[in-house]
Amino acid sequence: MRENGIKDSPARSLYPLETIFKLLDNFDDIIIVVDNLSCIVYFNLYAKNTLFDEIGVRLPIQFSNVFGINLFELTPNNHEFLEVTINNKQLKYKYNITRLSETYQCIVLKPVTLVTQIEFLKSRIDEIYNFLPSAVLTIDNKGIVTGWNKRAAAMFSIEAAEIIGKNISNFREISTDLFKTAENAECKIFTRTGIEKLVVRNTAFLKDANGVVNGTIVTLEDLSNIIEIKDELERAQHDRATVIEELESTNQQLERAIARANQMALAAELANISKSEFLANMSHEIRTPMNGIIGLTDLLFDTELTNVQSQYLAMLKNSASQLLSLLNDILDFSKIEAGQLDLESIEFNLYDIVENISDIIIQKIEEKNLELNIFIHTGTPRFLMGDPSRLRQILVNLVSNGIKFTDKGDITIEVKLESRHDEKVKLHFIVADTGIGIPQNRQKAIFKSFTQADSSTTRKYGGTGLGLTISKQLVKMMDGDIWVESKLEKGSKFHFTVTLPERAANTNESMIITHHLKGLKVLAVDDNSTNLLILNEMLKSFSCTPTLFDKPDDLIDHLNQGHGCNLIITDFKMPAMSGDQLIRKIREHKTYSAIPILLLTSVGRNKKLSEIEKLGAISTLTKPVKRAQLLDAINQSIGKKSNLPETQSRQESSSISRLAALGDTVRILLVEDNIINQKVTTALLKKTGIPIDIAGDGKIALETLKKQRYDVIIMDVQMPNMDGFTATYKIRTELNMNTIPIIAMTAHAMKGDREKCLEAGMNDYISKPIESEELFQKLSDWLNKTKKKEI
Repeated sequence: MRENGIKDSPARSLYPLETIFKLLDNFDDIIIVVDNLSCIVYFNLYAKNTLFDEIGVRLPIQFSNVFGINLFELTPNNHEFLEVTINNKQLKYKYNITRLSETYQCIVLKPVTLVTQIEFLKSRIDEIYNFLPSAVLTIDNKGIVTGWNKRAAAMFSIEAAEIIGKNISNFREISTDLFKTAENAECKIFTRTGIEKLVVRNTAFLKDANGVVNGTIVTLEDLSNIIEIKDELERAQHDRATVIEELESTNQQLERAIARANQMALAAELANISKSEFLANMSHEIRTPMNGIIGLTDLLFDTELTNVQSQYLAMLKNSASQLLSLLNDILDFSKIEAGQLDLESIEFNLYDIVENISDIIIQKIEEKNLELNIFIHTGTPRFLMGDPSRLRQILVNLVSNGIKFTDKGDITIEVKLESRHDEKVKLHFIVADTGIGIPQNRQKAIFKSFTQADSSTTRKYGGTGLGLTISKQLVKMMDGDIWVESKLEKGSKFHFTVTLPERAANTNESMIITHHLKGLKVLAVDDNSTNLLILNEMLKSFSCTPTLFDKPDDLIDHLNQGHGCNLIITDFKMPAMSGDQLIRKIREHKTYSAIPILLLTSVGRNKKLSEIEKLGAISTLTKPVKRAQLLDAINQSIGKKSNLPETQSRQESSSISRLAALGDTVRILLVEDNIINQKVTTALLKKTGIPIDIAGDGKIALETLKKQRYDVIIMDVQMPNMDGFTATYKIRTELNMNTIPIIAMTAHAMKGDREKCLEAGMNDYISKPIESEELFQKLSDWLNKTKKKEI
C-alpha cells in the first residue's frame, strides 16, 4: 500500500483516477473508494491518519469488515448517519455516496462529533448569555435586534422570540438613545405596561474578525432593586435595633427560666434521693419481719408436727414466699424506674441454672398436676459469664406465668445456641405452656407495667403484672429481645434471647462421660413426646444407643422379639399401662429379671415406690430429669462410679459439718437489734454447735469486743443508737481489729448496698431473708480462712 491508500494492482485499474485521488488527499473529510464487490481499494490521507492507521487496515478489505454494515444497505445521497464501533470507540458519521464510474463508488464521511461540539458550544454560550444578571441586547448596523437575553425580556416585558430579527425602531417603548455610546450613564426606561424604571446603561460596539464594526451591545442594570434594597436595609437596621432590645429581654427571661430549671433539677435530685431512701427503708422494714416469718417457719419444720400442722406450715411458708416474691418484683420495678438496677458478671453453669428451676417451682407444678419438661439442646454451651440470678429470675417469671394460666398439660423450658461471635454466644430460650393462650390484641400489652392479658375487674388469676415488665428490662440489659407467640386455648410460647460471654469448661465442674457408656443399649418409654425427645438427646450425648417407645406394650413386644438391652427407662404415670405395671411384666421374664430399670416419677407420686423397689435393680428419678442426675443414675444402675456433683443438700450438710468440726474452738458475735431475727439466727447456728453471743446494737458490740475475743462478726446494718456502718468503722479504727471477718446482714437490697458494706470495712454481705445454706457457707469459708492464717 502506498503513502495514501491505493491498492497495488498489475492491471493498474485505478491509474486513470490517481490524479483525482491526489486532489482528494487535501480534503479534511474521510474519503473512501470501493469497487462493485464492496471492497475498499482506496482512502485519502485524512482517512489514513484519523481512522485506518489506528485499526491497521491493509487493502483491499471488505467495507463491512471495517464498518460492520453492508455497503448495499446504505442509500446513496440520503445524508443519514452511519454509526460504527471501532476499537471499542463509538463513532458517528454523516455520509454521502457518489459513483465515480461503472466500477467504483466514492463514500465521503463527515464526523458528527465536530458538528455536535459546535452545537454544544453554541448552547453553552446561550446558557451563559441568559444567565447574566444584567439585561443584554444587541443590534446590527441596520438596527435589527440580534440578541435579547432573559433579563432584557423581564425588564421590558418583551419576549426574545417577539423582538429578535426585527428592527428596534418598531418598538416605541425602547428608545434608540440606549444604543448611543456611553458608560455608566443613568437613564429611564419604560416597560410595555408603562412602568418607569431607573437603570444604568453601558454601550459598546461589536466588531468582526477584521475589526469592522458590525453592531452594538447594550447592558442595563436596574437601579430600582438597589433603591428598594437600600430602603430594606434601612428598615432592617431599624428592625435590628428592635430585635436586639427584644433579645436582651428574652435573654433575661431565659436566665430566669434556667434558674427555675436548676431549682427544679435540684428538687428532682432531692426527690430521687428521697425515693431511694424510701425504697431502702421499705426494703428493710418488710424484709426484717419476713426474715423472722420464713426463718421461724423453717425452724418449726425441724420439730415434731402433726400432719395438719405440717400442712399449715407449708401453706404459711408458701404465702411468705409469695409475699417475698411480690416484694422483690416491686423493688426491682422501683430500681428500674430509678435507674439503679445493675447486672453482675460472674462465671456460672447454664445447665445448673436451667435445670434447678424445677426445684423452685416443683410444688406449683404438683399442685396443678402438670408436667415440667426441660430440654437443653446438644451443643448449648455450659459455662458463661453474666448474672445467673437475674437469668434465673426471668425463667422463673415465665414458668410461673405459664403455670398460673395452665390447668392441664405441661410446661416446657427449651434452650438452644442461636449463634456464636467474638467469644460471645447468643442463646434462645423458649418457655411453652398448654394453657388458655393470649388474645392477639393483648400480646404487646402484657409487657407493660401492671398489665395482664386478663383485664376484667374480677380477675381469676391475680398477680401484679410486673413479672413480664421486669423480665423485658432484664433481657434488654443482656443484649437480647423477648416476644410471645400464642393462640387462644392453644397455649403460649414465650421466647427470649440473651448474649453472654462464653467461658471454657472447668474440668473440676464439667460432667465427665465415661467410656463404658458408649453403645449402651437403652430402652425408654413415655407417653409424652417432649419427654421422649429430651431423653433421646440426653442419652445420645452420653454416647448411649437409645430406642424409644410411646406405649409400654410396644416395649414389651420389642423385648419378646428377642432384642436385648442394658437398661430400661420408664415413666411412672402412663394412660394405658403405668410404670409399675410395666416393671412387673418385665420382671415376669426370667431373661429380664435383673435388668436395671430407672423409674421416672414426680414428687407426690411415690406411694408405691417402696413396693416397686422390692422387685430389685430399680432406681427412681424425679422429673424433670436433670442431665447430671440421669448420668449418675445410669452409672449407679450398671455398677459404675457416680459423676454427679455434690447436691445442694449435700453442700449444706457439708457446710454444717465443717462448722461443727470447729466446735467451741471459735466464737461468733451476732449484732442484731430485732429480737425475732436474733432467735432465728441463733437457732440456725445451734446446728453447728459453735458458741454465739448477741449484741443489741453497735455500741453494745464495741463494749463486748473489748471483753471477749471473736472469730467472726455477723453485723446488721440498720440499728438504733449505732448502726452497722459506724460500728464497723470504730472496730477497724478505735479497736484496731483489722483482721476479724465482718459479714453484713441487711434487709437493704438496693443498688450499691453491697458496695457500701464493703467500703465501710465489712468483708461479706448477706441479704434478708437469710438463706440458711448461704449463711452456713459464708461462715464456713471465713472461719476456715481465719484458722488457716492462725496455723
